[in-house]
Amino acid sequence: MDDNQGLVQRDARGRVKKGSVLNKTGLDPRTARLVRDMQALAPRAIARLGRLIESENEQVALGAIKEALDRNLGKPKASVDVKVEASLSELHLEALRALTAKANEAQLIDVTPTKREENQRVIEDISYRDTTERA
Repeated sequence: MDDNQGLVQRDARGRVKKGSVLNKTGLDPRTARLVRDMQALAPRAIARLGRLIESENEQVALGAIKEALDRNLGKPKASVDVKVEASLSELHLEALRALTAKANEAQLIDVTPTKREENQRVIEDISYRDTTERA
């Protein structure tokens, strides 16, 4: 029997009514089963972790304590101080200058039909330069 059967409201034609949810978890069936199976294991895992905290081996006990605290309180957040020396407007201006220089280096191609042969030579020349630069 489908988990969602009976929860979905349908109209007289059998279509899903507006506001009714077919898959309220948003999980595919395989993932939903995995989550359900893991939830079933949780009580045993918690009990085992509690026993490991009482271990005679200090490393085992410390690892279990860290795991319990990280799972309940979250891992400690690292703080980082960052100082930015450049202003955003300077970075934008530098990028615009680089784009302008690149545009000035670009070779313009006349696309009028009378210049077809000359355009073809320019395109071949550019293609040749690109292939030799990559090699």
